[in-house]
Amino acid sequence: MSDDERVRSFQRKLYQKSKQEETFRFYVLYDKLCLPYVLREAYKRCRKNGGSPGVDGVTFASIEDAGVDGFLERIRNELEQETYRPEMVRRVYIPKANGKMRPLGIPTIKDRVVQTACKLVIEPIFEADFQDESYGFRPRRSAGQAVATIREHLKRGYDQVYDADLSSYFENAGQRRRRHNQWWKKQQGRNAPGRSHQSAPCEYLSQYSGQSGEPEQWHLLVS
Repeated sequence: MSDDERVRSFQRKLYQKSKQEETFRFYVLYDKLCLPYVLREAYKRCRKNGGSPGVDGVTFASIEDAGVDGFLERIRNELEQETYRPEMVRRVYIPKANGKMRPLGIPTIKDRVVQTACKLVIEPIFEADFQDESYGFRPRRSAGQAVATIREHLKRGYDQVYDADLSSYFENAGQRRRRHNQWWKKQQGRNAPGRSHQSAPCEYLSQYSGQSGEPEQWHLLVS
């Protein structure tokens, strides 16, 4: 069985449990981040996405020259020993259609691997709670599918469309904090608080280097 198949099999079990028992609380998820096949699959997906290096300047090519196995083993050791800490996120700006600039954060490849491993573990748990009408940023869902659904609704006579957008949502600290509070309430209902969040590997999923040089912390805790 390939790493991808093993990950999908594990995710299906998490999803099915979440779907069948809405109030079920998951225990012992932390150690799943350290599973070799989870880290290998996380690296594979990061490699497929490509992208520029983070603040440490480490590229995929340099990692592969030195050996991917050794790179992942060091990550696994840090996670197991609870010494893993993410690096600062490199800030770049990309132009928007309206002439403004959109800030973009580029984590190091090491942090991307840990973030992806974390996503592989917790995504099926929260995926089970999404409404069927939700298409954004979900696995095996796309904007094209959303448009196709809208087309079907139009054929059925639903001809009113409400379009809403949140301006500079992630640039607003107050809104980020409220979103985190909402997420944390959900987290408490799904993941049991048996592990100190001080040692969670994704305690600071991203540390953004802001304009003033002060890091902004985005919390994602894994029990």
